[in-house]
Amino acid sequence: MKPLCAALLLTLSSALALQAAMIENGDFAKGRDRWSGAGDVIQVDAEGNKIAPVENPPGYALEVTIHASDWTIVEQRLNTARTPEETKELHISFEVQAMPDYAPLETSPTYTGGEVAEWKTTHWHYRTPAVVFPKAPLVVRLSDNFLCYAPQTVPSDGAWRTIKVNYEMLKNKDHTLTFMFPPGTGTIHVRNVQQN
Repeated sequence: MKPLCAALLLTLSSALALQAAMIENGDFAKGRDRWSGAGDVIQVDAEGNKIAPVENPPGYALEVTIHASDWTIVEQRLNTARTPEETKELHISFEVQAMPDYAPLETSPTYTGGEVAEWKTTHWHYRTPAVVFPKAPLVVRLSDNFLCYAPQTVPSDGAWRTIKVNYEMLKNKDHTLTFMFPPGTGTIHVRNVQQN
C-alpha cells in the first residue's frame, strides 16, 4: 500500500474511532461506569431476557424502577473532548424494553411542556433554555446551549424496540445525554446505547 493511502486510512479510522467514543459503556458491560442516576445493571441472555448472574453473560442492560411520584433520571456526560470541534449533530440509537408493569401516570403535577402528541416526530426536538417534563412514556434529552428534547412512545409489552434520535444544529461541544422516565409504576430496561 502506498504511504499516502495508508496515512489517509489511518486518519479516517482514527477519526471514526474518536467519534464512536462519545458514548462510553453503552452496553453496560462495565456496570454503571460513566452513568449516573437511577437503575441497576442486570445480565441478559441473547434475546435480551433477564437472567440470574453468571460468570460470562451474553449481555447486559440497565433496569430502571420508576418512581411513583417523581421523574426517574439516568444520564451520561458525553466524552466530547475526543471529538472534532465542528461536530454539529449527534445521532443516537438505543434499545428499550418496557415491561408489562410499566405504567406512567396519566396525570401528574410534574408534567410540563405539553403532551407527546403535540411534538411533531420522534426525530424533531424541542429546544428550550428551561427544564421541561413533557407527558411521554420516555423522554431523551441532550444538553447543548439549550436543552433538546425528543419524547418517545414506548408500548408496555415487554418487547425490545430500537429507538433512534437525531440532534441537529448543536452549538456546544459539551453534552449530557439524559433518559427521563415519568412518574408511575414498573420497570423499563435500556441497552446498546450508541452513537450512529
